[in-house]
Amino acid sequence: MLNYELALIIRSMSRPEIVTTLKRTAEAIFNKGGIIRKIENLGTQDLPYKMTSHGMFDHGFNYFVLQFVVPPKTIAELKDEYIRDVDIIRPKIN
Repeated sequence: MLNYELALIIRSMSRPEIVTTLKRTAEAIFNKGGIIRKIENLGTQDLPYKMTSHGMFDHGFNYFVLQFVVPPKTIAELKDEYIRDVDIIRPKIN
């Protein structure tokens, strides 16, 4: 299994909704046999331009970085799942 880093941009929401989104994100990793090593909150920031995702325009976002270990064959499945999530604006797995 390899180490990966997931940079998430989540739309502006209330704290309970953010927690729910992060739980969904973590459960997807756990269901693929992965382990989360660290979750880092980089805070809420405004972008200098509007971003569109799933038909919604947003200015402010919550930034999170997750470090995790997962089998390499499951990365494509995770990317697909995160792209379809309405609350996640931009998922980037490195």
